[in-house]
Amino acid sequence: MVNKEAYRKLKNRLNDETRAENIIRIVSRMSDIDVRERTRLRRVTEVRQVTFYLLKRKTRMSYQKIGNLFGLTHATVLHGVKLIKVLSENDRNFKKKYGIIINTINHIYFDK
Repeated sequence: MVNKEAYRKLKNRLNDETRAENIIRIVSRMSDIDVRERTRLRRVTEVRQVTFYLLKRKTRMSYQKIGNLFGLTHATVLHGVKLIKVLSENDRNFKKKYGIIINTINHIYFDK
């Protein structure tokens, strides 16, 4: 007999991993930037931080797991999530620049 709790956890993990890959792919395509590129260019890091924010909001992944997807630490992801949260609430220019991406992901994954 299959342990129902173990099955549920495995299913959720697979769903989060699939969802994460889809979010990364969508953000990369919409911004025309490879968010996994190893660079500190501002245009890339901003989009990468938006991706962190969306992954944290739309999956059950920890900061560490999100960081592992990009080869970065949990602290980098945490910083990015906090920064985007503040910018998305207070900065009109930021909303104008990245609002379409955030709204698209919110529309696709409205359940969480």
